Amino acid sequence: MKSMWHAASLIIALPLVLLGANRAQSRVGADLIVFKEISGKKIAFVRDLLALNTPQDDRPGQVDSPRKSVRYAEVDLDDDGTPEVLLAVADAYHCGSAGCTVYLYQKRGERWTFVTPIWSDPGDLLVLGRSDKGYRRLIHIYEDTNADRPGKDGVYPRHYELLSWTGSGYSYEPVTFETFTRETTP
Repeated sequence: MKSMWHAASLIIALPLVLLGANRAQSRVGADLIVFKEISGKKIAFVRDLLALNTPQDDRPGQVDSPRKSVRYAEVDLDDDGTPEVLLAVADAYHCGSAGCTVYLYQKRGERWTFVTPIWSDPGDLLVLGRSDKGYRRLIHIYEDTNADRPGKDGVYPRHYELLSWTGSGYSYEPVTFETFTRETTP
């Protein structure tokens, strides 16, 4: 069975070059965010971030619980030189029929703040070079295994969504292959 947070293969071949632990960059102007498991000192940091937007009765401090899977990534979405943190959380509170939520956090001064949930489907998230209102655009690529049927090869069709910053969160817009190509071409 596939892992909930597996990296889905792209419908087009993007030559990727590893740029560190949490991000890969393609030669076509889009970065692939790679989520990593948390351990050690990151557990306390993630516990503090989740406490910013999780009700107290959910006990967000249990990020190292076997019933909660938390993955971590850093990417500078607002080009201020300080990477934002993305947390992909999988547990009974953060997951539902649409999938599990990824949360965005930003450091302002010495404090971390919760910004917004980003998306709730497993799949790949590409960070584009273009920005809207100060934050970079994203493309979410996923397989909708709930609504679609696999092809003869057993592979589900890929779906693409363009995420544009509205000033307080990301709005979603389905995109065609042509839009995807236009958005990822420098």
